[in-house]
Amino acid sequence: MRILFRICSMLSLAALISCSSSGQPARTETLASSAPIATTEQTPPAEVSEATGQQVGIVQPLVTTIPKTKLIKNLTYTGGEKKLTIQGQEYPSAFVEIDLHPYGFYIPDTMQEFVYEDGSEIGLNKSEFIAMSEVDRLVHPDNPHESLKFGGEILFQDKDLMQYEEYIGSAGDGGGGTRVDGFVLKHDNTPDMLLYFLYFNRNKEKVLPVFLEVARNIKYIEQKPGS
Repeated sequence: MRILFRICSMLSLAALISCSSSGQPARTETLASSAPIATTEQTPPAEVSEATGQQVGIVQPLVTTIPKTKLIKNLTYTGGEKKLTIQGQEYPSAFVEIDLHPYGFYIPDTMQEFVYEDGSEIGLNKSEFIAMSEVDRLVHPDNPHESLKFGGEILFQDKDLMQYEEYIGSAGDGGGGTRVDGFVLKHDNTPDMLLYFLYFNRNKEKVLPVFLEVARNIKYIEQKPGS
């Protein structure tokens, strides 16, 4: 009898617990939902200004240009002696008037004049020199840069020379061989002249500073009547 009473009591307690649990909402897992949900925000299309044609609200890329300076600032020949400054050192020079063209150069003692039937050149040797030609007589007078291909088939712009207003470009073989740098020289009442450097690209660091200083000091020789 006592055992039967205990069994009935246990069944009653179980039923009471079951009823109590059924009155509460089921527990759900919330850990997964605690992390933020990634969303993709669509950027609205930029408006285009009718006045400027540029997108409003978009930062335009900054366009930088290399400031230009004249390589040759004074063509007037006044005579006298002159020292050349090459890579921070001064060198005495001699003035040489070239053939066929009314121009002359101050050259250091490491350079000389080479005279030919069709004019003269000044250079360190017969393979590395400075020469001049009238633009109108070039193979491509309307495109002097194209005419530089006698120095190599690859046309390019040298970043060390782009700062000069007179510079038109260079040509070379793409290696350490021959290259040519061209400059157009303008002077009142005279034809436009192509001034060019021809040298080996492998010697650029030694030759170019010399040639630039010599070209910087080119002078126009005023022609006397009847000469």
